[in-house]
Amino acid sequence: MLTVLEAQCNWVENRGMQLVRDDGVPFYIIAQYFSEIDLTFLGETHRTSWGSLLILEPNIPHSYTCREELLHHWFHLDGDVAGLLERYGLPPNQLYSLQNAEEISAILQQISMTYHDKGLFREDYLELKVRELCINLARQLNLQSRINNLDYSVIMRLRELRFRILEHPEYDWTVAEMASQIYLSESYFYPLYRKCFGITPNRDLIAIRIERARTNLMCGCSVSAAAEKSGYTNIYHFIRQFKKVTGMTPKQYKLQNRISHTFRPTDASTPVR
Repeated sequence: MLTVLEAQCNWVENRGMQLVRDDGVPFYIIAQYFSEIDLTFLGETHRTSWGSLLILEPNIPHSYTCREELLHHWFHLDGDVAGLLERYGLPPNQLYSLQNAEEISAILQQISMTYHDKGLFREDYLELKVRELCINLARQLNLQSRINNLDYSVIMRLRELRFRILEHPEYDWTVAEMASQIYLSESYFYPLYRKCFGITPNRDLIAIRIERARTNLMCGCSVSAAAEKSGYTNIYHFIRQFKKVTGMTPKQYKLQNRISHTFRPTDASTPVR
């Protein structure tokens, strides 16, 4: 169980303001900074950067000095936070620098708005958003570790390209076409894609197409229609590749997994049971 004790977004402190907590506080602090401050904990002083995120355990002495007007989001958290952080590989007492701070900021703002809303299922939704924040942070850190020296604009172009492939696997994708869409040479694009997503573009395309085919088969598409909608022009090639990935033919998969769309209509004279 996780409990958000208090939450604020776009909280402002004046330039020159100092905060000193010699004994820390009896709860976790999670804060995101959009100004430069000198933040001290565990005997070390850290200078925040735009969007950096602090996770601080209870009873950790800390202090900060605002070098300029401070703008930040923050919330206080209680419960099995240690278990949550361990699950997602997030060591506490860290100031995390993020390349995509906007996603974390959006979640923190939702936490703050929900905390002050007092609406239905408030506690459940707050816990869900805290978990989403941890998952998002863990995924960002994992991505950053794989692509540590890459330009962030290139990373975003790769992610946008992959989203287009996910949306339209039926398109005639080749490595040359993928590379040209984000203005990279094939020789540079190929290892870059693998470094960013942990899979080659060719194997990723196959996985995306087979996943789309599985969905279409489950929804009642014929084998030939599922192949066409997934980008296969040769039905026999599709069948071989589908069986290699899933362990069964498309027809076998369809028979085992088809979603039933049959239902019995009711009218005003027929009671709904």
